[in-house]
Amino acid sequence: MNLFSQITTLTVAATLGFSSVALAQTDVTQQRQKIERPRLTQAGFTTAVYYNTMNQLKADKDIEFSSGLGTAKMKNLTYESEPAPGISLAYQERPLEGFGFSLGGYFEKERKITNAKYDWSFEGIPFTFASKQGLDMSIQQWGLEGNLIYSANQIYFPFGAHIPFVSIKGESSSVNNQSGFGLQGGIGYQPIDWMALEAGLRVTAFSVKLDGAKENTSLGGSGFTLMTKFLF
Repeated sequence: MNLFSQITTLTVAATLGFSSVALAQTDVTQQRQKIERPRLTQAGFTTAVYYNTMNQLKADKDIEFSSGLGTAKMKNLTYESEPAPGISLAYQERPLEGFGFSLGGYFEKERKITNAKYDWSFEGIPFTFASKQGLDMSIQQWGLEGNLIYSANQIYFPFGAHIPFVSIKGESSSVNNQSGFGLQGGIGYQPIDWMALEAGLRVTAFSVKLDGAKENTSLGGSGFTLMTKFLF
């Protein structure tokens, strides 16, 4: 074998050797990355259980009632209610980094309205503050929601809007599936592939007409939410 052939053979062998080492190192690196971090690029359905601390609903304006004697106004109306657990189901796409989204619905346990606070005035003359306890009233809420999700590895930030459908049963109003509008946002942490934890703030408002009132009134409230989410 001449010198040129020997040099060519040695060059090819060295090239193949270096390529094999590089491929082996790449494979080891990829395997190490799979072991060190969970699969956070996720697309599929999620279900969650959560607790909403919202315990007040406040009217956005005075409520007028008319009679043959004149006009009465109910001011500063506030309903006090119990917090409630809820469940949700959604489709979610969340990358390891950057923006994703989720679309779904939620359902909350019926809340008992425990108290109503308000002031009265008649033809501009104020009456004393009134508080009515022991009310036979309840509120039920379910709805649709959507979120944008900004991800930074295992930590992510969902924020979006929801459309609530509210039913109220009781002595001062009766409303079935009245729609409204709300906003939500929070922070989440996904420690493993199939579960995530979230904490957030939820603000909801909807329209209702009390018996005898001239027009609809917007009731709104806010609450913190704590959620455990399961991913499929």
